[in-house]
Amino acid sequence: MEVALTDTFEYIGLARLLITIIGCGRKRDQFDGKIYHPNHCFFAFILASAHAAIVGSTTNKVTITGLFSYSDYGGGDVIITTDSDISGCEAGYWLRPTDDGFEQNFAIAMSASLANRPVIVMAHNDQLWSGSAGKYCRLDLIAF
Repeated sequence: MEVALTDTFEYIGLARLLITIIGCGRKRDQFDGKIYHPNHCFFAFILASAHAAIVGSTTNKVTITGLFSYSDYGGGDVIITTDSDISGCEAGYWLRPTDDGFEQNFAIAMSASLANRPVIVMAHNDQLWSGSAGKYCRLDLIAF
C-alpha cells in the first residue's frame, strides 16, 4: 500500500504568501483591483500544502545495502541506501544526528543491515539531503 500523507505545517509560509498574492481578506486586491471570492483563500492553502508528503510503503519491505556517516556534513549525517527506492527518493534516505529519535532509527537501520533483514521505510520527499545531487529523502520511519 503506497502512502502519501500531506505535511501541512511545512507549507504554512507558502500558503500565506499565496493568500497575500491573491488578495484573501481584502475586498479589492491591491495589485489589479479585482475582487476575489473567499474560496480562493481555501484553494490557495490546499495548493500550498499539497506538495510536501511522507512517502513510502506500509507493506513493501526493502533491504539496506549501505550505511554511510559523514562527519564533515551535518556533524554526522547518516545516509541509508536500499535495494529498491521510493519515487522521489531514488538515491536513498538520510538522518540528522540532532533529530529526535536519531539513535533509535540508526540502531534499527544498523541492526537490519547486519542481520540482512528487510525493513519498512517512510520518508519526507520534500526534505532532500543537501550533501549530494542525488535524491536522498529525510527518513521519517524505519521498522522491521
